[in-house]
Amino acid sequence: MLIEAAPVVRTAKIAPGYTPPETGYPHYRLIPVQTEAGKYHCLLFYVSAKDYLILEPKIKRHLAIKKMEEHLKTATFSIYEITTDL
Repeated sequence: MLIEAAPVVRTAKIAPGYTPPETGYPHYRLIPVQTEAGKYHCLLFYVSAKDYLILEPKIKRHLAIKKMEEHLKTATFSIYEITTDL
């Protein structure tokens, strides 16, 4: 029986104002969302600079990474993570 290894999820940390080049689409984007209960993220799939899909509107970062492992098995696109720590 074959056992496939889960893909390694590596995010590219970017500043909030960063715009990927035209060749950088499609890609996934993880955006932090501040709430009263704690820090969550919004997981988006950008098809172009103007068109995107909301995959998860409110998710914890570690759960988003697990979900990305599943997505990367069939759709290996870049993952950008918005951070203000740059």
